[in-house]
Amino acid sequence: MQNNEFLLINNIIYQIYSISDFDTMKITFLNLLKMLVPNTASSILMADHTDSDNLLCDPICVPEIYSEAEKSYLSNQDEDYARWVMLSGQCLLIRESDLMPEEERTKTALYNRCYKPFHLHYSLQLNLVFNDLFLGVLTIYRKKEEGVFTYDKIFIINPFLIHLIFLFYISQTITQKILFTPY
Repeated sequence: MQNNEFLLINNIIYQIYSISDFDTMKITFLNLLKMLVPNTASSILMADHTDSDNLLCDPICVPEIYSEAEKSYLSNQDEDYARWVMLSGQCLLIRESDLMPEEERTKTALYNRCYKPFHLHYSLQLNLVFNDLFLGVLTIYRKKEEGVFTYDKIFIINPFLIHLIFLFYISQTITQKILFTPY
């Protein structure tokens, strides 16, 4: 890791702790992460802890135009071949292209409905979990011509894991207290 990458990681960590509005923090994080890990689009989807059958909800995307891709995903999330990752109860950082051969992955309904229309080909997903509580997913996308995410880029994302888990857990805890505290 180069000195400038270390300084940028340190700055991003400072930024995410200094922003009190959770949605603003997520957008800021995604914008800053792009400097470390070049990408076409990135998103954060929160875990859906309602009585819904959905695992995810409330997408935030950078740039926002890719929100339509995530809305399409939310309508098709029951067909996600990586759904088991979210149900695993573990923090995992995976390249979707490592889950199945490319010729199979590009034939799936999920790929063809959600990613192909937006020219998104590669993704890197960070599953956020704390004490067996699924919190959400950070996904970074690239077009085919931008190439697969390399292991050095995956390594760069690791320092953010514990910080994001903490902030997502605190946000979840605060939300639950507000929703379930009698007046």
